[in-house]
Amino acid sequence: MMLADSATERDTFLAVVYADADWLRAEFDAIVAASWDEPPARPEPSGRPVPPRPHAAWHPDRPVPAGRPAAAVPARERSPPGARS
Repeated sequence: MMLADSATERDTFLAVVYADADWLRAEFDAIVAASWDEPPARPEPSGRPVPPRPHAAWHPDRPVPAGRPAAAVPARERSPPGARS
């Protein structure tokens, strides 16, 4: 591939390419169609066991499980109140 030696050559080349918008669109569509027929296939499973996803043991919006003392539920840390102007 030969690159333009000067800005004038580059500008002349770009003027020729962009002169025909329909031709430019057709060329672009042809390149895209030739490059991407369909998305690649999903990879096959590796056969290794997948570890279970971690889950939260407790969330403030969930009720305390029956038979569990309230002290066993983690306390929520609160920030100090904001300064008032």
